[in-house]
Amino acid sequence: MTTEKALKVDFDQSSFSERLNKVIGNEPIRAFARRADMSDSGLKRYLYEGTIPPIDRALNLARAGGVTFDWLVFGIDEAGGGARTNLPIAPSSYVQGFHLTDEFTTIPAYQVEASAGHGSQITDEPLAEPMAFRSDWLRREGFDPAKMAVIRAKGDSMEPTINDGDVILVRLKNGEAPRDGLYVLRLDGGLFVKRLQFDLGGVRIISDNPLYKSRDLSKAELAELDLVGRVVWAGKKF
Repeated sequence: MTTEKALKVDFDQSSFSERLNKVIGNEPIRAFARRADMSDSGLKRYLYEGTIPPIDRALNLARAGGVTFDWLVFGIDEAGGGARTNLPIAPSSYVQGFHLTDEFTTIPAYQVEASAGHGSQITDEPLAEPMAFRSDWLRREGFDPAKMAVIRAKGDSMEPTINDGDVILVRLKNGEAPRDGLYVLRLDGGLFVKRLQFDLGGVRIISDNPLYKSRDLSKAELAELDLVGRVVWAGKKF
């Protein structure tokens, strides 16, 4: 008989905002936001408007504040200086829990769609029901659950590789040099999933569907491109 070990952690947005305020202290919001690689208006939404940051931005906030991700998001280790316990973010913007088991690990899912067509405008990234992946597969691939996210594809420009409605597992950017492959990216106010080819002159943004044209960004234009993360798996939900 196999026993399942479960770990339950609660997320509370009000407590998160209090900890974030404590981390910022007397530092100007604009200065802290710049160090966390985000706009001051975005930071204010997390502080005052009840908005939940996506996992990549929560990681940036923790790094900028010199505290652990687990303490900032969950309040684990009240001193704020303990080692990270490799936990994914809570599955909802409400006070809920998630379970991490020996056999399966939940990855946070977001109620946004990366357009595989003409793009979709986003201003926020609310959390949806998480998805479970086999823990041994994640370990074998070298994936840290705290740096993964699940979203859904929209449109047909990446067919036949990725179809409209496919679920996408994304390895969030972690400072590694980008290389050719499939990425979720922000560009021109939209969120997209595209194939990227890098060279010394810039990057080519490719749609696998030949009905869509590719787009070339020069080296000077790369500042406009925000790589959210690399697509490592795509599947269908029926």
